[in-house]
Amino acid sequence: MAYCNRATQNGRFATAVYAVLDLRTMRAKVSMAGHPPPLLTNPEGGFKRLEAGGPLLGIFPDADFPECEVDLTMG
Repeated sequence: MAYCNRATQNGRFATAVYAVLDLRTMRAKVSMAGHPPPLLTNPEGGFKRLEAGGPLLGIFPDADFPECEVDLTMG
């Protein structure tokens, strides 16, 4: 069953991207809430979509927001 608060009843909602960067290991943990997947680019010109995450903020009271871990490289 969907949960709507006052903001979503008026057609307003919030998305978010949350990332934690560990500069020692050059790894990042990333999660999203209803946001289009961010792109992680590499020095060769390629990219990877970071797909971990969950629904819009405030829609479901017990929503889960899984995270992914990515290795970062110089450049």
